[in-house]
Amino acid sequence: MSEMEDLLIRLKEAEDTLRAIGSGEVDAFVVSRPDGEQVFTLKGAEHPYRVLVETMNEGAVTLTPEGVVVFSNKYLAEMLRVPLERLIGTPLAAFVAPTDLPIFEARLRKCIRGGERDEITLITGEDQSIPVLISCSALDLSDSMGLCLVITDITQQKRNEEFMAAEQLARSIIDQAAEVIIVCDNKGIIIRASWLAHQVCLENPLLKPFDELIKLRSTDSGQHVSILPAASAKLKNVEVEFKRLDGRIYYFLLNVSPLRGGSNQVIGFIVTLTDITERIKVKEQLLAMNDSLERRVEQRTRELLHAEKLSAIGQFSASIAHEFNNPLQGVLTTLKGLKLSATLTEEDDELLNAAISESERMKKLIRSLQEFNRPSSDRKVSMDIHASIDSLLLLCRSDFKKQGISLEINYSERLPQILAISDQIKQVFLNLLANAADACRKPGGVIAISTWQEDNRVAVAIKDDGVGIDPEKHEQIFQPFYSTKLAEGKGTGLGLSISYGIVQNHQGEIRVESQPGRGSIFTVLLPIDGGTPKKASRKAKG
Repeated sequence: MSEMEDLLIRLKEAEDTLRAIGSGEVDAFVVSRPDGEQVFTLKGAEHPYRVLVETMNEGAVTLTPEGVVVFSNKYLAEMLRVPLERLIGTPLAAFVAPTDLPIFEARLRKCIRGGERDEITLITGEDQSIPVLISCSALDLSDSMGLCLVITDITQQKRNEEFMAAEQLARSIIDQAAEVIIVCDNKGIIIRASWLAHQVCLENPLLKPFDELIKLRSTDSGQHVSILPAASAKLKNVEVEFKRLDGRIYYFLLNVSPLRGGSNQVIGFIVTLTDITERIKVKEQLLAMNDSLERRVEQRTRELLHAEKLSAIGQFSASIAHEFNNPLQGVLTTLKGLKLSATLTEEDDELLNAAISESERMKKLIRSLQEFNRPSSDRKVSMDIHASIDSLLLLCRSDFKKQGISLEINYSERLPQILAISDQIKQVFLNLLANAADACRKPGGVIAISTWQEDNRVAVAIKDDGVGIDPEKHEQIFQPFYSTKLAEGKGTGLGLSISYGIVQNHQGEIRVESQPGRGSIFTVLLPIDGGTPKKASRKAKG
């Protein structure tokens, strides 16, 4: 009987032991073995979760509904830089940044009703800020509800986001800049380039040597400009030229600044190229216009001086005409009377004839001087074309002689007078004679002047044996400011244009016949006095 009772007692103890093990009331038990007692730790269903919580790379914490820590893994304690035993029993809100405390408390209240996630900032025991992501869920603590939080340190993620944002901002600034911006390493290799840099290079410039890809030349010296000297000194506002692969030429203002690292060592260069191509073109155009204006002013000054000289000649000739003509007429009368009344030797007769001839020439000279610059109104009058040309030649002969140019005159015996404004017609023939003289660039040149009547018009041809004009330019030479002599710094390109305008106003015509190396013939046709005017025109013959 006692043996049965003993078995029942042992069975009851085994059942109680199994119940305690099953309910988790026992963490370990002792087993007697032949070699002695041995302690066995129970590894139930909860054990893997405990291992997971302690080894995870996030903070794990259990809170009371009031937010007091009842459990925390070591990772969270290390994250907050506090001992684990200090963390247990402390409200987690004590480690929340004051600015985030309202949202943290609100999240805990909502967490009891369901899961919540949010970003907040925790303050460590060393007063350092840590951005974290909290994931909160409700937890049944048997006798009450609690909260379970998983806290992830997102410091590195935030740093990466800030870096990416800064990177994006920098790229946006570079790409929207009006200048070409290029970043190179300390060897001059391009590591970053703006959108404009890609456009200017016509290719991807990254990882290519700057000095080889973008060959810059100084506009002042024409020498190659390298960015590498910027390691020791900045390159500031250097005007450079860049010829692209397709032949297009850019002008830039080059600025290079060294890029320094933490130890103040040069780790690269920041290159900016400001496009000043249009500015340079405008500058060149302004310079060309300025040169043209200076030439025009110079030409106009010469014309004014020439006009003043002509006016002075006219005034001088008018003042001396009476004084010279009367004595000269007396000399001529005496010489002619002597020739008729005296018995002269053959030699004396020749001398007398020579004296009479020279006196007649002097009389003609004085008359030409009077005629040359005699003022006229804008009213057309009947005029002798031969007399006008002769008055011009009076001034031109000396210059022609200095240039070694000879004159050939072939006047028509009977040439009707023309109806014209005298001063303007003289200007036309003066321009044509001056052009003919300029064309005869070598000594020994010949200028021939011929006149004839062509229907109801008078024709005057001025021919030279100079350099000639390309047939393609025959029409252009009558355009304003066009001249074959501009490259030599002569003329303004207005002479023939003005002459054509004058002839047009007289219902006349200008023809040009010319070939390079074979000289030129300019023919002016003007209506005779009483003739039927023709519409102004010009003809070009090769």
